[in-house]
Amino acid sequence: MFEQILLAADGSTSSRKAADVAAGRRHTLGRSARASMAERVDKPELVGRVARRLDRDGETVGEIVDGFLEEIYAALKGGEGVSLRGFGSFYVRPERDSWVFKFNPSQRLRALFGWSSTYRGPL
Repeated sequence: MFEQILLAADGSTSSRKAADVAAGRRHTLGRSARASMAERVDKPELVGRVARRLDRDGETVGEIVDGFLEEIYAALKGGEGVSLRGFGSFYVRPERDSWVFKFNPSQRLRALFGWSSTYRGPL
């Protein structure tokens, strides 16, 4: 059984057991968790991870990711929103002198970060 130690915003720590994770119990991400999430996964790393998860070759997955991103780009460029169930929605809104880009996270993503959420499934 694994255990996570979480650092709350007030500096206190709490232990999180696998049973808590499996039960979907929520905990607020503290500074240390936020710091580790500040690291980035670049596109080649993301392609590699997806390829391993799906047991596919990286070249094919890379082409799919490129196509996926190009379609999102084209939709936003055309003023359309893009909704990815379980992840969130991207949309653009015209302003007087520019466009505003917005992202609205899914309830699951909101719950992961301790934001107000109606999500009750596994994180």
